[in-house]
Amino acid sequence: MFKTVDRFLIRWCSRSLIGSRLYYTFFSNAFAAQQQAVLKGRATFNTPETIGRLHSSANLRRNIHRLEKGLAMKGRREVFAASYIQQTVREYKEYAAAGFETAERLWAQEVLDTYFEAVSHSDPVAQAFALYRTVLRTEAGHRTFSFNPQCAPYAFEVIRDAEVSFEDFQQLCEKRRSVRWFLPRSVPDEAVQKLVSTALLAPSACNRQPFRFICARERAAAVAACAAGTTGYVHQLPAVLVVAGDYANYGHERDKNLIYIDASLAAMQLMLAAPTLGLASCPINWAEDPAAESRIRKLIDLKDSERIIMLIALGYPEPGGMIPYSQKKQAAQVLTYADD
Repeated sequence: MFKTVDRFLIRWCSRSLIGSRLYYTFFSNAFAAQQQAVLKGRATFNTPETIGRLHSSANLRRNIHRLEKGLAMKGRREVFAASYIQQTVREYKEYAAAGFETAERLWAQEVLDTYFEAVSHSDPVAQAFALYRTVLRTEAGHRTFSFNPQCAPYAFEVIRDAEVSFEDFQQLCEKRRSVRWFLPRSVPDEAVQKLVSTALLAPSACNRQPFRFICARERAAAVAACAAGTTGYVHQLPAVLVVAGDYANYGHERDKNLIYIDASLAAMQLMLAAPTLGLASCPINWAEDPAAESRIRKLIDLKDSERIIMLIALGYPEPGGMIPYSQKKQAAQVLTYADD
């Protein structure tokens, strides 16, 4: 009876935006956890507490990346970013005052230096530059880190050619399979760190990188058991990475999907890198399940603004372990051309 009524409600409510809102307000709470996480993220967006926890300022990263894109434009305007340059310098000042000696701070300073050299200093750029010089003078007597002046936009030709052919890369993609059977051998910290460093080279909207990887080894089986579909092989997983996205990087609901996009891009890059270290991986789907969410939060420390994107099993593959063939679709099935 309930399923029949629900099917009727779905058909009726799906006809309009108002009907959809009514359905998810009165008849289903499927998106409630995500909605709360989005609000928690907005409440903590770029607050001193969040910046201190992450050693990163989401808005500073976003604005510095916007400056980078402006500097990289062909036919660059004499003045650009006038609407947000003062805010950006204030954010840099707050970040510097917190004493974070990070690559993020070096990058921000180099891009700001390049920006102020490139644009005309009429108001409000002149006001922002005056504040920036004040910050630099204050920093001069306290700086202990070394400055690396190679963080500003650069020409594509500077990038070193990758000695990887298409055939080599395709072979790597074929080597990357969803492996579920592993040797009883631990995954060293160095290997995990290398994989995460490679993952962080993946593209990210406005370079905010709103995610983190939580590595579980002793708790690997317990963590993976919280997800569906792990029965039968979960007991012998050497390590599991929990990929978590953090809504504290965003101040608007319009960005709610970016944690999933950015984290997935990074996760795929990590999984492609794993075979180069002799490792194998298996992405584990994380479905929206309040009970599973409650279980896993007892095992790992997640902030209220964080949502789990996926889990990744990681380890040294058992040579004789079986893997599914999993026939993939053909390019013609998924590729269309907008110009046709």
